[in-house]
Amino acid sequence: MEGRDVEIPRYFLCPISLQIMRAPVSIVTGITYERESTEKWLSKSSSNGATTTCLTSRCRGSSKRSASATRRMASTGSRP
Repeated sequence: MEGRDVEIPRYFLCPISLQIMRAPVSIVTGITYERESTEKWLSKSSSNGATTTCLTSRCRGSSKRSASATRRMASTGSRP
C-alpha cells in the first residue's frame, strides 16, 4: 500500500477512534468497534460509543469477518 492513495471504507474505521479496526468486536447493538477503543469506552461509560444511547449489556463478541476484511485491505490495498 505504500506509495498508493487508498480510500479506506468507513466500515473499516472504529466509530470511536476513527482508526482502522485491527481487532474488531461487535456490541449488543450490532455496531462494530476496535476492541481497545470499546474496552476503554465501556470502562468509563454504560452508553454506546457511537450513539451515546444506554446499553443494556456490555457483552462484546469478536467480529472475525470484519477482522479478516480489514487485514486483507491493509495487506493488499483492495476492498473485500
